[in-house]
Amino acid sequence: MLAQLARDRGKKLEPGLFELWGGVPSERLLRHSDPMINPIEKRKYHAMLASRSGVQGPSEAEEVSEPEVAKSIYKLWSNYLRSVARDSKRFNLLFEENINYGFRRNLLGLRPFCILSGLIGVVGCGWDVYGNYRIGGSIDSVDKILIFSAEIIYIGVVLFVIKQNWVRVPAEAYAMRLIETLDG
Repeated sequence: MLAQLARDRGKKLEPGLFELWGGVPSERLLRHSDPMINPIEKRKYHAMLASRSGVQGPSEAEEVSEPEVAKSIYKLWSNYLRSVARDSKRFNLLFEENINYGFRRNLLGLRPFCILSGLIGVVGCGWDVYGNYRIGGSIDSVDKILIFSAEIIYIGVVLFVIKQNWVRVPAEAYAMRLIETLDG
């Protein structure tokens, strides 16, 4: 159930992430204007996609003059690639990148809960240490110090690592592997 809740929260964030990144990565990378794939390779991929999907891609000028048409074609091509690359054994690297992306996206969706749970842990540890100190106990318990330190590190990771750009890395890796399925 928790995995499904995480997925739902991650999927809810996805449109905003794509907007922030300039579009769905697998569609964006196909644009003439996107520099991630060099122009020679991009021409090759466009020719392969046009041949296999039966839909001719836009020229650079058409991409500029008719951006919505170009966007529709790139979406169609991206959907076509996903439909022919569903075999997780044959396209295992693509499958792994999809798992990486989904995990990070879903973790970003859970970020507020992660912060809250970390803060609860810090307060709980602090309260325990304080209570122990008040009754004359020692505050140098190694276990308590380790747990408190782990909670602080956990909050730091959630605050400073689990961010939108952290999710973008596997999203773009997935998009590259998806396009590269044309070669295999």
